[in-house]
Amino acid sequence: MATKPFLPKKVLMLGAGFSGTDVTVALDNHADCIVTIIDCRDTHVNKVGSLRAAVDTDWIEKVLIPRTNILKNGTVIHGTVESVTSTRVRLRNGVEMAFDILICATGAFSLSVGEPVMNFQTRKAIIEKFKQVADDVEKANRVVILGGGAVAVELAGEIRQQYPKKSITLLQSQEHYCA
Repeated sequence: MATKPFLPKKVLMLGAGFSGTDVTVALDNHADCIVTIIDCRDTHVNKVGSLRAAVDTDWIEKVLIPRTNILKNGTVIHGTVESVTSTRVRLRNGVEMAFDILICATGAFSLSVGEPVMNFQTRKAIIEKFKQVADDVEKANRVVILGGGAVAVELAGEIRQQYPKKSITLLQSQEHYCA
């Protein structure tokens, strides 16, 4: 009886945020997996620090994490998925990729700090957006933040830290902040 040759599983990860990256790094070290990450952004934005970067341009580079060297054995592709079947993914640029296992960890886009910084797909565009937001905040005589959740309160704190005399107003419908 002939034995079947060993063929490693092709694992395709859609998304390279913290969760997607953690999973693919763990799988990347297994001999039975060939790992590929596809993400629409060429750099990762650490959302936790992005509020500081929105008012202090010295922080912009600190919140951008390059996607190079994430995997030792696998591949990272900057692209946008156009369609998915049960065995293949097609990218917007026409490239098709077969997979044995597909993991979707695309995360979420946030609507923080004006236009969503996360919607920009290149490092250059993200840097320019952060600079524009920081410039807008610096030039403003008053800042009004809609909402009183944790992100709104944190943003108000970052603005206060950078501009102690700037007028900041939080508007929300709830009785207490960070509810």
